[in-house]
Amino acid sequence: MKAIDLDINPAFLRKQVQAYVGGGHPAGRWAAFDYCFAYFQGLRAQEGPAAIAASTNIEDACLHLYSFLASWGMAARGSVLGRTNFTLLEPAIRVLASPAAAPVWNLDIDGYFIRHPVTGNLVLSRGGHALLCLIRRGGTLEATLSAKLKAMGITRRPTDTLVTKIVLGTTGSVPGFDSVLKKRTNGMSTTKTGLRKLFDYHAQVAGTVAILRQRTLVSPYLDSGIHHLRGGRAYRWEFRRAPLPRAERPVPTRNFSLRSVA
Repeated sequence: MKAIDLDINPAFLRKQVQAYVGGGHPAGRWAAFDYCFAYFQGLRAQEGPAAIAASTNIEDACLHLYSFLASWGMAARGSVLGRTNFTLLEPAIRVLASPAAAPVWNLDIDGYFIRHPVTGNLVLSRGGHALLCLIRRGGTLEATLSAKLKAMGITRRPTDTLVTKIVLGTTGSVPGFDSVLKKRTNGMSTTKTGLRKLFDYHAQVAGTVAILRQRTLVSPYLDSGIHHLRGGRAYRWEFRRAPLPRAERPVPTRNFSLRSVA
């Protein structure tokens, strides 16, 4: 297996972390990830992953995810998101809320593979397998989004960049497979081999990442919270917050709402 061509020395990782969290502003583009991830992880911790697709939450979930994706360049003119609106993400939210995706919500890169109890070989873990089913070409997320696009008369298929950033912004279990990552990793793809390369790379930098772990932006719209960087630019983030009573959650009012058609 060809090794990932990345500089893994502590100075490089420190520079990447500081570029992400240093000098950031709560209204800045990079903070879009913090708000999005905080929303999904807070809701998951309080009510479980299935809650993101509940009729009372799904519109907010789509809006949070769309805001993050748009801020991170996924809604350019001519792109799939640029030709649609936030409601395109509804089937993706429902997939992530399904029991099949449940193992992905607690998954980190170091959990992609486990040792087989008999052979001792590295094999995909339950979470790794669930993640692969979501993000691979022709996988669950691509298929569900493609079906909705086809119903709209749009023949373009969602890219693996869009698919992985959807998973990144919600579960944090995989980095976005964008052009930068692919260039720096010799064209790594959303396959079992690609996950293994990430797994091996993470094993090499885990100690450095632990040292660089630090607080990032906290959403002012939540009662309390904290993020911890666990894996480079955005490998995996943890969120903890005190429960917010449902009665205190703001419910937007609109003439049209996904809640009315869920």
